[in-house]
Amino acid sequence: MATIKFSVHRNPKKDDLGRDTYQVRQDCSDTVDTKEMENGLKTRSLVRRETMETALTVLKDEIIDTLLDNKRLHLDGIGTFSLKIGFRERTDEEGKPMPVSFTDPKDITGNDLAVEGVIFQPDKAFMTSLKEKEAHFENATGRGRVGHSKEYTREALEADLSKYLTAHGRITCREMKREFGLTDYMSRKWLGILMSEPTPFLVEDKVGSTSFYSLA
Repeated sequence: MATIKFSVHRNPKKDDLGRDTYQVRQDCSDTVDTKEMENGLKTRSLVRRETMETALTVLKDEIIDTLLDNKRLHLDGIGTFSLKIGFRERTDEEGKPMPVSFTDPKDITGNDLAVEGVIFQPDKAFMTSLKEKEAHFENATGRGRVGHSKEYTREALEADLSKYLTAHGRITCREMKREFGLTDYMSRKWLGILMSEPTPFLVEDKVGSTSFYSLA
């Protein structure tokens, strides 16, 4: 039986009676990369590694081309991919990100937009198969304990990371959690933010299944 680890987190807003409420999140221990998945399929004798590599490359290119052709892509039994768009990040005279907002819809043009990510909506059949698998849920933080992250501004975290990376050269997600008091969720969220364009602060280098992050 599979074991799914979770952590409990306090919601930012209280309920109508002023009480704290809580949510749960999966507490992932690791990320399986393409090479590991290929090795798993090879062990099961389902497909040759070379065939898998080619299929993944073709699939990736097809998804990208379809989304950029202003279409959604639906894979039967898996789900639908679509684009998430938003406002392009702006920077001030010092090159620091600044908030983007509009008070008049007529001011918004295509030049103000950027692709922020990809939305995945799983098929009902996919979710049914997933839910039918037996799983045990285990609290990674311990019963009654609430997971939480230290609060950072981007500037403060970049300053602390600069000191750490100057001394150590690189950092992993697990080390970032430990050194900066972050949950797994917030550590991964910050890494995504700090590697985002147009002014990435960090770059990723994968060694085997482990990702290392260093100054851009």
